[in-house]
Amino acid sequence: MLSALLLLLLLLLLLSPASPLEVFVLGGSGRVGASTIRALRDLSPSSTFTILGRSPPASLTSPLPPHTFLPYTLPASPSEADVAPLAALLSPASLLIHTAGPFQSVRFPLPLLACVEAGVDYLDVCDETALIREILKGDLSERARKKGVSAIVSAGIWPGCSALLARRAMALLPPAAAPASPASSVLYDFYTAGTGNAGPTIVSATFLLLATPVLEWRAGSLAEGDAWTEEREAGFGPEVPGRKLLRNLDCPDTYTLGLCTGTPNVSSSFATAPEVWNQLFSLSKRLIPKSLLLNRAAMQGLAVFSNPIIRLVDKLVGATNAIQVTATAPTGERARARHVHRDLEEAVGQATASFALEILEGKVEPGVFVPAGLSRENADAILDRVCEVGKGGVLDYEVRLL
Repeated sequence: MLSALLLLLLLLLLLSPASPLEVFVLGGSGRVGASTIRALRDLSPSSTFTILGRSPPASLTSPLPPHTFLPYTLPASPSEADVAPLAALLSPASLLIHTAGPFQSVRFPLPLLACVEAGVDYLDVCDETALIREILKGDLSERARKKGVSAIVSAGIWPGCSALLARRAMALLPPAAAPASPASSVLYDFYTAGTGNAGPTIVSATFLLLATPVLEWRAGSLAEGDAWTEEREAGFGPEVPGRKLLRNLDCPDTYTLGLCTGTPNVSSSFATAPEVWNQLFSLSKRLIPKSLLLNRAAMQGLAVFSNPIIRLVDKLVGATNAIQVTATAPTGERARARHVHRDLEEAVGQATASFALEILEGKVEPGVFVPAGLSRENADAILDRVCEVGKGGVLDYEVRLL
């Protein structure tokens, strides 16, 4: 009789529905956060969403799935005193996705620290290399492991999937003698028409990046360059007609790829359309004092003020986003990985949601990771979800030897 009751109890437990996954999205009222929520709802229909932000979603292009809103504003100068209150707020969550940029000039990873304290998994779209270096240099990953927290930082479309594209291109090259990287160099090329529909935040981030040193790997050592000073041309395939003039701009995937794979030479360049945007950035770099370019509030205000013009330009030139990564072996063989999407806003949402699903399904081991340092299984699963041509606006995807 007792064994029958135990068997019945076990059967009920197996048949009972799983608890819904509680996903908190910091900055979910913005375009990137909202796009991530919509994409993740498609990938994980059982998830429930709570948005943390200054104000509820308002003028978004598409409606959001059902969600709860909690008012929360990141402190302008966060400190250890802010960790415990945020940890308490996050305690019901299964995962926090942090999309509240821009991340430039931030050095204290408050949301990540709060998640580690609360035992909540974490993901962000950070595009500030200095903050990534700050996160990686301490014992935060070990603390996350002890708490059973899985965290991926710098995990959007770029940075994020661009690092996974680089790894896939490198995998086509002839194997090198361990522990050397199979690639002697990797070039990241990025292109976005207008703002890619991502809105003022990407514009303010670009202004901030103009005053940020460009980190590159040269002959195995980190080197700093001046942003927007080096030019080269690249084509992005048939979906992006013509060749584009690119300028050097910092991207965390440059730093993390060299760090995680030992590739001795890694650099990144960026272009947008129309070309007048590029000229505007060049002019801004020359004429606006560096101290003002690094003022997050001022650059965000300038971007918001310019929003009507930004929206008009986006309508004229579209929102296509392209990533092209070229890896070269020491013996001269080259491999290229390319991803082109019709809309940057959609692309970053799909990419961020794909990283999030990997965490929600329990496939990422505890610790703090960058995309370049994920396991091969994690990297392949994420990239395969993001790069299916004809699905979700993906126009082109290829990885091949040249």
